Amino acid sequence: KDFYGREKNNQIQLNWITSSEYNNDYFTIEKSQDGINFISIGDVNSRGDNQLEALYEFVDERPYSGYNYYRLKQTDFDGTSTTSHIIVINMKQKELEVNMFPNPVVDNFFVELPFTYVDKKCNLIVINAHGQLSLEQVFEGESEIQISTNNWVSGWYIIQLSFQDGTTSMEKIFVQ
Repeated sequence: KDFYGREKNNQIQLNWITSSEYNNDYFTIEKSQDGINFISIGDVNSRGDNQLEALYEFVDERPYSGYNYYRLKQTDFDGTSTTSHIIVINMKQKELEVNMFPNPVVDNFFVELPFTYVDKKCNLIVINAHGQLSLEQVFEGESEIQISTNNWVSGWYIIQLSFQDGTTSMEKIFVQ
């Protein structure tokens, strides 16, 4: 079995070719973020016994940002299975330009999201100068997010935004 994949439209398209098939029931696509612990993300039925090459395709619509490890498990009708080699596909993180203001901050700061990201779920994390998590919130359907800094200690903070499609943004702000 020839097993390979590529990034296509923020998704990963996986393909494999069988030279012939006999008693093959189905294929299971397994995915991992660390190359060790795999989970099943879908099954594809066999085309049945044949002596010809067959091309199969599966699309991972939600790849991890960064490295994605895949392997293919082929299962026969009697339950026996074989597992392919592991392939690795890197989904490079995409940086997004986000407007955060004012900086330095007095009482509140605002995060302005680009129009195309208003309907996407946004995970906002704030980390203080000591590397501790100060705030974690999830937003969806908002073009402008307001964060109150009234009870924050004066100093530098890192604001990190991440979206479901793997896009991220990171900014530093100073709270007075």
